[in-house]
Amino acid sequence: MIVIGGCFASPAQWPLLHAQVQLQRLVVAAPAAQCRFVASTLSFGAASRGAANMVINHIIDDPTAIMDFPRPAPY
Repeated sequence: MIVIGGCFASPAQWPLLHAQVQLQRLVVAAPAAQCRFVASTLSFGAASRGAANMVINHIIDDPTAIMDFPRPAPY
C-alpha cells in the first residue's frame, strides 16, 4: 500500500486512479501487482503522532531504554 498524505491527500483522487492504472500496466514483479494507492484519511499531524508512537512503543518494550536518551546539560 502506498499512502498519499498531508496536503496531497485531498486532491489525490484523480492522480491516485491514474497511478493505479499505470502500476497495473507497467508492473513486472507479480507481488507489486497487489500494491494499491490510497489517500490518507488522517490529519496533518499523523506523521508526528506516528513518530511519537514509535518512541513510546520502544520505551514500553524496554523501559530501561529511556536511559539511552540524551540528558539536558546541568546549569
